[in-house]
Amino acid sequence: MLAFTGSGRRLHILDIENLIGAGRFAIADVVVLKRNYEALVGVGPHDIVVIGADVRSVLDVWLGWPVRVLPGRGPDGADLLLLEELKQELARARFDDVVIGSGDHIFVELMAELAARGTTVTCVSRHGSLSRRSRMACHRVVLLAAGATQAVA
Repeated sequence: MLAFTGSGRRLHILDIENLIGAGRFAIADVVVLKRNYEALVGVGPHDIVVIGADVRSVLDVWLGWPVRVLPGRGPDGADLLLLEELKQELARARFDDVVIGSGDHIFVELMAELAARGTTVTCVSRHGSLSRRSRMACHRVVLLAAGATQAVA
């Protein structure tokens, strides 16, 4: 499990489609991702987890991982909602560590801003899905093992 270095809480901002590697998935896929994510990264009792998902997947996500789920619509809809959530938390400065579960470059500017403010930024992604700019903008990278995000049928 990833060592937590801060004295306070961590914020986990997760792009579920990016972490699973598909736009449509089953509850079982979410459960597998949750189990593997928690084993690799750890989620403390005072951490906040926010997941962005397409509106058609919100129920499956919540049933597999009952945390706050933001329902996005259209291309990048969930990503844009997660960005807005991250901006609001950035303004509040309540977290020592932020974990961004996505390899998308859309989060790069906020990752860099968080790092510049002294927040430790960890990026969690699937192998081959982490953008070069994301890798450079965060302090730590955690890669999910191949097959660690999908249930076996």
